[in-house]
Amino acid sequence: MRYSAFLSYSRADDGVANWLHRQLDRYRTPRRLVGEPGAQGAILPKLHPIFRDRTDMAGGGRLTDRIKQALECSDRLIVLCSPAAARSLWVEQEVQTFISLHGIERVFPVVAPDLPETDDIERDYFPVSLRNRALLAADLREIRNPGSSTVVGDGRETGRVKLIAELLGVGLDQLAQRDKQRQRMLLSGAVLAACVFAVVAALAIWQSIVAIRNERTANENVARVFVERAKRTLVSGDIALSAKYTLAGVTIAPSAREEQQPILADTLHRGGPISGALTLQVPIGGLGLSFHGDSVALVDERGMVGLQSRDGRREWIRSAHDLAGSHLTVSDDGELVASSGYDGTVQIFDLKTGTPKGEPLVQEVATAFMQEGSILH
Repeated sequence: MRYSAFLSYSRADDGVANWLHRQLDRYRTPRRLVGEPGAQGAILPKLHPIFRDRTDMAGGGRLTDRIKQALECSDRLIVLCSPAAARSLWVEQEVQTFISLHGIERVFPVVAPDLPETDDIERDYFPVSLRNRALLAADLREIRNPGSSTVVGDGRETGRVKLIAELLGVGLDQLAQRDKQRQRMLLSGAVLAACVFAVVAALAIWQSIVAIRNERTANENVARVFVERAKRTLVSGDIALSAKYTLAGVTIAPSAREEQQPILADTLHRGGPISGALTLQVPIGGLGLSFHGDSVALVDERGMVGLQSRDGRREWIRSAHDLAGSHLTVSDDGELVASSGYDGTVQIFDLKTGTPKGEPLVQEVATAFMQEGSILH
């Protein structure tokens, strides 16, 4: 099996070797360059496969036959240079073997990142066989000197592109331009994705707003139906049913109260014995009738409960119970009013004293007094 390159490194630099191997092995050459003549012959479409030696040698061991065969079948040698590589007998033997097989021209040193600055990079980081060879190394370091604009090394990104250009035998500018185009494409893709997300989010919000508006419109239409029914039942003389229709409309569509309030007021003021006493100066939040319709109770948004009975008796009480929007019912004798509030409880009030009778009933959903007395169900 032929390899485009052999990666030689010290096992102390295993992490950097992993990164470098992935970067090179996954690289794909721009189509316009593939097959064109380069310094290393016809430009390859990719650098895969790259042989990476994962073994190590202790003491004065010798290269195995497998390693020697891989070196013989490799067209290039990449040497990851570092202090550990400079001391490694294993790396030195791999370099010597490759040079004896293919010559020095196909050896490509690359200086590992995160190494300190040195006054002699070959002495401190290169294997012995690569020193004083005037080899051009890709330097993955990026050392910025304090108080100076000079930078030592190419950095990981530029060093990576520089090494790939040397391995393919093309100019650095050709690959650097392609890499910039790739980065612009990635950035454009990210911007496009962000724009698409923003549009989708805006559309979702708009659809939610439209759904809320449609629901409100539908509720207001249903409320208007109840108002019309309330008007017809009022004309027919069924005061109680007219009031219930109107209150049902208020419950379904509070936003339509301006249309519903006049018919509710008209219903009460036409109610014969139970008319006229309850002035509607604030919006009504709840209404209830006794079993026979002899008494009517209203609650306004202030939490004030008002009672009007056929005998002309009126009562107003302020409740500690949250009554705004609650369901009310009145006992036939007009002595008690019960409400089911938003807090999930039912409270019975004595209209003579304006005080609660007993503790609230928990988890009740409806209130009604039976015909024969004050039984709540």
